[in-house]
Amino acid sequence: AFLGVTVQPMVKMEGYELILGSSLDPQFGAVMLFGMGGQLVEIFQDRALALPPLNTTLARRMMEQTRIYKALQGVRGRKAIDLVKLEQLLVSFSQLIVEQPQIREIDINPLLVSPDGMVALDARVLLHTTADFAQKPLPAIRPYPTKYVQEWESPKGDRLTI
Repeated sequence: AFLGVTVQPMVKMEGYELILGSSLDPQFGAVMLFGMGGQLVEIFQDRALALPPLNTTLARRMMEQTRIYKALQGVRGRKAIDLVKLEQLLVSFSQLIVEQPQIREIDINPLLVSPDGMVALDARVLLHTTADFAQKPLPAIRPYPTKYVQEWESPKGDRLTI
């Protein structure tokens, strides 16, 4: 059923088009995808796969596996994008996948990134049907138990999560 439409202002930002997504593998459960996105995503096939949930180190390793990563660091006079923010986006996206098991597939393509920020230009989410959900494979990696996560303050006053 048609539920409506959303109209938003035209984005006039120069940057790189990326893809960020997840789909189900029958053996491993949810598998994340990151790489060069946009209209030519199938042509260039510049992508990396990982099993959620990710931490910042795993997110950075995932980005480093792609050829677009070098461009994201700045090339031909273009400024580098904020790779720490992109890392955080991958970590948050992986947490969404783990925490919302009713998501069967999700992708953001293109995710426009530039030194000025990040904008999801198009996104798609498919949910499990009731019958589908009962047959869903379990995740290959279980998330870290939240009962062991603690906030801590260093002697210098920095807030840390351990």
